[in-house]
Amino acid sequence: MTMIERSAQSGFSKITQALADPAREAIVSALAGGKAMPAGELASIAGISPQSASAHLQRLVDAGVLSVLPQGRFRYYAIADDEV
Repeated sequence: MTMIERSAQSGFSKITQALADPAREAIVSALAGGKAMPAGELASIAGISPQSASAHLQRLVDAGVLSVLPQGRFRYYAIADDEV
């Protein structure tokens, strides 16, 4: 396996691990339409507490699945890019 193949595989693995939770899957599904949403709304959609949502959202951001868009005191989350 070449270095590029390993890098692509590890990147894919990171994304699949980030999506391997029902709450994170619900969050990503809610954002699939292209609309950015705040953490509280995503927590409600996923049926989890705001504290739990924060951890799940951070994991999705770290995996490159979501991006964060700060607006005032709120943080909006969106799908990172069209390739995701």
